[in-house]
Amino acid sequence: GKNRWRVVKFNRSVAFLVATLCSAQAFAPVRTGSQSARVVTSLPAADVAESPLAPLTVWGEEIDDIRATQEKYKAAKKPDFAPTLSAKELKIAGDKDAQLQYFKDN
Repeated sequence: GKNRWRVVKFNRSVAFLVATLCSAQAFAPVRTGSQSARVVTSLPAADVAESPLAPLTVWGEEIDDIRATQEKYKAAKKPDFAPTLSAKELKIAGDKDAQLQYFKDN
């Protein structure tokens, strides 16, 4: 009956939608007659060879024995984190002017 037709109609709509969205043309820009074609020129080969597409990475000095360097770092004493301060400990809790002055001073 009636419900079967709705299911078939829904399935055809979904199939059309999926087929449209999955095709490459669905995401490709469409050029209309009012748009003019762009002329793309390429650089001469000499310019490309002289200026690479990405800058060279500067890595610094080469590390001879990275494992020994890592072990040395692991064995070293680690620095403490920055101290935690509170307005209450500094006796400026609730005093916005004193807090602002502390911020400016430090």
